[in-house]
Amino acid sequence: MGATATKMAQKSYSYITGSDSDSGSSKGTLSKHQGIAVKATAFVLTRSSSKYFDEDGQLANEFYCEVRSKSGKKRKLKKIKTGLTPQGEVPLKIARLHFDYPVVLYEAR
Repeated sequence: MGATATKMAQKSYSYITGSDSDSGSSKGTLSKHQGIAVKATAFVLTRSSSKYFDEDGQLANEFYCEVRSKSGKKRKLKKIKTGLTPQGEVPLKIARLHFDYPVVLYEAR
C-alpha cells in the first residue's frame, strides 16, 4: 500500500523482464527497460497434469484391475502402478496470473 502507479508499473515490468529496477538511479522510468528481452511472463499458460496413459492409450487419474481371491469367490480391485506414462504439461484454456506476481490486484475490506 502507498505505492504510486508508476512504482507499481516498474515493479511489475522488472518482474516480467527479469531486470533489477533498483540498479542505477532511483527515479528511473520504464523507458530505460525497453531494450531488455522478456525473460518471464506474469501469466501461467500450462500446468502439470495429474493423469496417466496406460499401455492401451487410455487416459485416467488411476487404473485398477479386478483380481479374484485364491478361493475364487471374492473379487478385489487392485491398483495398477506399472506401465503408466504421465500426460505431462497441459495447456490452460484461460491464462492465469503466476502466484508470485508482486502486485496486489484487489484489496478486500
